[in-house]
Amino acid sequence: MDMNWRELYKKLIEASSPDEELIYDVADAYLNEKYKGEIEKIELDISKYSRLCDDVKTFFGIKYIFHSKAFNSFIQDPLSHIRDVLISKIESSVKRKLALKRFNQIANLTVRKCIDTNSRILFQNFIALSILYNMYNYDIKVKYPPNSWVHLDRKGHQRGGHIPPNYIIEMNGSYFSFFIEAPRPIKWSLPLKSEDELPLHAAPRPDIMIYRGWIENIVDEKSNATLIKSPDFIIECKEITGWWKSTRKSKGIKHLTSGEVENVDAVKVIELYRKLYNPGGIILVSKVKVPRGVKYKLSLRGVQTIDNTDLNPLAIKQIIEIIFG
Repeated sequence: MDMNWRELYKKLIEASSPDEELIYDVADAYLNEKYKGEIEKIELDISKYSRLCDDVKTFFGIKYIFHSKAFNSFIQDPLSHIRDVLISKIESSVKRKLALKRFNQIANLTVRKCIDTNSRILFQNFIALSILYNMYNYDIKVKYPPNSWVHLDRKGHQRGGHIPPNYIIEMNGSYFSFFIEAPRPIKWSLPLKSEDELPLHAAPRPDIMIYRGWIENIVDEKSNATLIKSPDFIIECKEITGWWKSTRKSKGIKHLTSGEVENVDAVKVIELYRKLYNPGGIILVSKVKVPRGVKYKLSLRGVQTIDNTDLNPLAIKQIIEIIFG
């Protein structure tokens, strides 16, 4: 009978020297027991994402769509990517002779973070590309970058206080500039005295910002505070079930007097987008169905919600009407 991950880990800890094959066995057994179904679902999502990438490239004559190195590894082979991330934690746990319970906590947090981070990026990119997909009949052209390469990562493209777009499209002589996870860091500042003085590097970062016009740099060079030009639209992407119940810690959002990190819920973050970036409009796209009460709460804050989209590019067609209609 095959050993489970607990037995394998104990055997690994008791070994006189690290056994590389046994380390891989622990990783495989751990993922098979705890994450097999979830990884199979991720593989299906990646297949849908890859088809969308192929369609967008075909429709608009785009040669390449570039992703970050880590995300590219994830979509090429999610199981191998997650396993490699887990193996590094297994190796460090063995060196420290961690107890089984502690190892399980670390391994679970490691895998969970890897899956959540990459799933978030996948959905965000899916929405960005779905906007292009739904504009196929509008006779648009991708005009920037000029080499017909679309970069969905920002590494190496944001230097010296200059923040360029991921891509710019032309439609009927008008331009629209797209920025994905763009605005930070810009400039470091002193600790906050007031939430109203939130520095941009510490601010929550919108998933997608869209500007009307040809915008090659969204840094407002006329501003002494090095701020970002106000976008015409912010699109926030939510992929997990119950995202409206979640809170997160942000070093940039502090109490007026204590200066400590504050827990902030998802709706509060969206409120901050309006305060910090002053967009013309905010659209929230949710992969899952959003309760009516949450939609109403968002509508009171001027946020339009498109929900229950799953990974269906046609489900976000309403965005085209809002932005370009």
